[in-house]
Amino acid sequence: MRRTSALLGLAVAASFSVPLLTAGPAQATAKDCMQYLNARGYVVGPKVTAICTKTEAGGSEKACVTSLVGLGVSTTHAATACEYAKK
Repeated sequence: MRRTSALLGLAVAASFSVPLLTAGPAQATAKDCMQYLNARGYVVGPKVTAICTKTEAGGSEKACVTSLVGLGVSTTHAATACEYAKK
């Protein structure tokens, strides 16, 4: 009886751990885009929020970079931020 209970316990524990092991990588979002820019010292206001959000929703990554550069973000930082929003 103890052996059956132990095996049942292991089966239940395994059923909870399998989804954790097979989960895919976290998806980047508009929030990641904004946090990245904020961490680099940029002001993240309504314009940046709108650009990151639009990009996450399917907007062009190129348009995102152009828009952020137009707001004073360096090209390198804009490209990285937009990449985060697009994934």
